[in-house]
Amino acid sequence: MKTAVILAGGLGTRLRPLTLETPKPLVDIDGRCLAEHTLLLLKRAGVTTAYFAIGYLAEKIMAFFGDEYEGIRIKYLVEEEPRGTGGWMHLVDRKDFAEDFIVVNVDDLSDLDFRELETFHRKHDALISLSLHQVDDVRAFGVAELEGDRILRFVEKPQPEDAPSDWVNYGHYIFSPRVFDIIPEEKRFMFEYDLFPKVAAAEGLYGHKYRGVWLTTNTPEQLAQARREWRLPTEK
Repeated sequence: MKTAVILAGGLGTRLRPLTLETPKPLVDIDGRCLAEHTLLLLKRAGVTTAYFAIGYLAEKIMAFFGDEYEGIRIKYLVEEEPRGTGGWMHLVDRKDFAEDFIVVNVDDLSDLDFRELETFHRKHDALISLSLHQVDDVRAFGVAELEGDRILRFVEKPQPEDAPSDWVNYGHYIFSPRVFDIIPEEKRFMFEYDLFPKVAAAEGLYGHKYRGVWLTTNTPEQLAQARREWRLPTEK
């Protein structure tokens, strides 16, 4: 896979006042900003072109990265108004997404090797493959109901007694270009509510159970933990 999209348009409201002037992708973790860690993981996977889907303080992100980082060509999908997790898909030239591609949340740090997820994705001829992680408390996540490796549905933020599993979506994906044929027509849409159910109904949504490192950065407490614990994985 040569192409990736980094979802980096959020407001980072739970990290304010830090994110009032600094967009979340530029928040420091262990001497590099969040987006740099993401790009270095993508470089390890062989990505040569990365698109930033951005909105809030977009100009600062564009000024920081320019058009290249560590040999990766950088492009931008600038949302003039919020489009949810999926609206950027209406901004791309589909000719540039003719092969499977990575989609990743800038909020989440993981040592996942995307090459392993790619092998899983192709084994199942999936429309979308998600990396899933186990959690002790499911109440803040989208929880997968599974039949083998196939995801039947997600239950968003359930009570523990209502959760179909303890495996959750943490924002590391591989998409087939075939997904463009079934995305909602609306300019703004959410993966979780508007796309994944359609892909699951087409029996094309698969979950790869990953037991490695995952750290999220949505709250000051989570950010502090990430700053203590995160180290960029070495090349395998």
